[in-house]
This record gives sequence, C-alpha cells and structure tokens, in this order.
Amino acid sequence: MSALALLGALFVCVFVGLASALMGLGGGMFMVPLLDLIPGVSWQEAAATSLTCALATSAAGSVAFDKGKLADLELVVLLELSGTVGALVGAAVLATIVPERVSAGVFSALVAYAAWKMVRRRKDAKEEEPQPEGPVEHLGLGIAGAGVAGVLSGLLGIGGGPVKVPLQTEVCRIPLKVALANSNLMVGITAGVGAAVYFAKGVVLAHLIAPCAIGIALGAYLGGLLMPKLPVARLRAGFVLVLLVLLGRMLWKTLGLGS
Repeated sequence: MSALALLGALFVCVFVGLASALMGLGGGMFMVPLLDLIPGVSWQEAAATSLTCALATSAAGSVAFDKGKLADLELVVLLELSGTVGALVGAAVLATIVPERVSAGVFSALVAYAAWKMVRRRKDAKEEEPQPEGPVEHLGLGIAGAGVAGVLSGLLGIGGGPVKVPLQTEVCRIPLKVALANSNLMVGITAGVGAAVYFAKGVVLAHLIAPCAIGIALGAYLGGLLMPKLPVARLRAGFVLVLLVLLGRMLWKTLGLGS
C-alpha cells in the first residue's frame, strides 16, 4: 500500500474515531465494512484489524470522557465480566464455525431492535439536565446482554457498542451520557480480548494498524472532549443514524450481496 493511501487512511480514521467516541462505539461499524471492501481482505482479517484499532478508540475516548467523570466503573466491571467471556467465545470458537451470512443476519435483527427502541423512547425533558445517580435496574439482564455484545464483538469485529449503549439505557435505565462513557471503556476491554485471539491466529493486517490507530485515537479524543457539551437529543439521533447505517451493511451481507 502506498504512502498516500496510508495517509488517506489516517485522515479518514480521524473522522471514524470522532463519530465512534460520540456514539460510544469502537469504530468497527465503519472499519469492518471499509476493510471488507479491499480486494483480498477476508472478513476475519477485517474484524481482527478493526478490533485492534478499537483499542485506540476506547483508550483515547475514555481519557477525554474521564475529565467529565461520567463513567460508572462499578457497572463497567460487572458487565464486562460476561462481555470478556463472550468475546473469547466469539473470536476463538464461533468465528471459525458460524457462516458469515448467519452472523450478519442475527446481528441485523439485534441492531434493528436497538434502533427501534431508541426511536420509540419518549424524550424526557430531564434528559437535557444532569441526572442524579440511581440504582441500576435489571442488572441480571444487563450482564446477560453484555455477554451477547461480547460474542458479537469477537465474531464481527465491531466492539459491541451498538448493543452496549441501548442495553444500558433501555434495560439498566441509566442516563445516555453515562452509557456512552461506560461503552467506551467496555469496548476497549472486549476488543482487547478479541484482538488477542485474532493476533494469535495471524490474521491482523499489521501494515494498517499504525495509521488507522493513530487517526482513530485522535478523533476519539476530540469526540470525548466534545460529548459532555452536546445535548442528549442530538446524541440519540446520531446514534440511531449510526445503527441504521450498520443495519444496512449487515443486511447487505445477509443477502449475500457483499463478499
């Protein structure tokens, strides 16, 4: 790959990281489809490289988020206990036996449900103001859902953010900005586990890691600084749009139109 192409990848990834941090994602929903379009790159290679880059997104975004003291670290630890196990199962086991179209189809259904729930939920006027911390609801369901997100992360290389954010807001009933901050931390943990498995398999595209990781890290840091200053309603609208884009790509794969 030429130096110009690598430079272009860096600048593109700045915007990927910015959007990913603002939405609480790991960047995989952009990176995997992008890498999958490159001739000769397999789905596993795209997923592996995406998960490696997601570490940069999570680290940079979380550093910036921490300045706003938004993350609920206790909840992060509880959810990631199952998320880590799920990532191991997804990357080490399911990635080698589950047909790609089946994986894409299941994920399409989950993303469609998450988008529907985010659109359907009525906006509470209090959402625009800082909300006091309260007890986390349905923690058992949250932990189970985090395990599913981990499986999807390891299997599809997406970091699990599209499931983890609505899981926290709709099931655990925590404020959106807290869920976004939590997701940035959780994505890094889950992605790290999956990336380690793929690295051991030798399917990570090493020559793309440096420009993509640097670009994503810079964009994610900027996104983390901007997020506390943005209104919740706009964040929710942006997240729904991201889910719909991801849904379209997954449906494309499910129908066998993308290969």
